[in-house]
Amino acid sequence: MSKMPKPYHWHSLMRFNFDHLGTVSASIRLVGQQIHMQLRTDNDIAASALRSHGKHLSDAMEAAGSSLDSLIVKRDAET
Repeated sequence: MSKMPKPYHWHSLMRFNFDHLGTVSASIRLVGQQIHMQLRTDNDIAASALRSHGKHLSDAMEAAGSSLDSLIVKRDAET
């Protein structure tokens, strides 16, 4: 019986301050070849804007040769 290699794991957390969106925190996880991103913002307008433009991010990543496997946008008072 051979052992399967464990998938590579990587995680990064970044915080941005945008003029029109306010503070946005991005948690990016790489598990094997899968990319998972969670965005948190401190207001409803920014959360709505990020959700509505998620497809643009996914398309840009696909064009660069990487697929975005999941994108979660949350409104959170503590970004």
